[in-house]
Amino acid sequence: METYDKHLKGNKKVALIHVSYDRKDAEAEKWAVKEKMSWPTILGSNREASGAEQFSNSDYIPEYQLIDATGKVVAPEGKEAIAKAVELAAAEDGN
Repeated sequence: METYDKHLKGNKKVALIHVSYDRKDAEAEKWAVKEKMSWPTILGSNREASGAEQFSNSDYIPEYQLIDATGKVVAPEGKEAIAKAVELAAAEDGN
């Protein structure tokens, strides 16, 4: 959350989406509220219909991927995805 708040929040070119793998939708919603997530959550019951299922490539939770507006995976894993998002956001802001 700190990286998001410091580097990505408010950047119109970066959007985060939480894809839940909780067995119960209510648990995912409760967690997102507790963590003060300001981005949308795709609940487990909607994962397949949303198309988000196609991007799952790991057994690890949380899993972070950077996906461009066309659906292309730009950075497929954790720290690399976050670092690339920060880099692109900074370039967009001219920093």
